[in-house]
Amino acid sequence: MAEHSERRECQRFEVPGATVQYKSLWFPISFNGFSQPCPVLNVSKGGLAFECRSKVDRGKKIAVRLNVPGEDPLVLRGSVRWCTFSWEKTTYVAGIEFAPFGIGRGQNPRGTLNRLRELEREFGEKELPPPPSKRPFD
Repeated sequence: MAEHSERRECQRFEVPGATVQYKSLWFPISFNGFSQPCPVLNVSKGGLAFECRSKVDRGKKIAVRLNVPGEDPLVLRGSVRWCTFSWEKTTYVAGIEFAPFGIGRGQNPRGTLNRLRELEREFGEKELPPPPSKRPFD
């Protein structure tokens, strides 16, 4: 059996108190509003993972509203990459991949990517300074 390899290219980070709301982008359902707020497990520039009460179908195109405490919400388009039931959390956990960022149809605004970069700087892992170089005694 092949070993699972990490395919993520973006740093994942936690945003304390963040929630997400989602809705389908499929035509008949797209007129519905966003879901109730769901806890966000982690965020990156490429997507996010969150807890939800019901299963979200893999491949489904959705819009998400990322709510960061004290800030205006970010609305992004994306698709469900995976959704599984967590026995530990007794809820579903879904992974969303954001649509590309740009100016084309179906893309997320570039300004939203800049905001995600700011969140990454604020909440992501801080790089430690390099250890002092070992210099021989004079």
